[in-house]
Amino acid sequence: MISKAQFDKEIELIIANAIREDVGDGDHSSLSCIPASAQGKAKLLVKDEGIIAGVAFAKQVFAYVDPRNENGGVN
Repeated sequence: MISKAQFDKEIELIIANAIREDVGDGDHSSLSCIPASAQGKAKLLVKDEGIIAGVAFAKQVFAYVDPRNENGGVN
């Protein structure tokens, strides 16, 4: 069994590797069309009760990509 600190470090490595693999130096089309200062927002609308998995992980990913966002972009 690994410690919480080691688990958190492993998650951080997974996120870093995924971003490096999927994003690299950025999407050149987006970089040429969207100003660096642009901010986006999304709203999830659900039609029925349910369970959403992965919210904590998504917050970590968003916070990794933009550390200025304290709550990881998920309210």
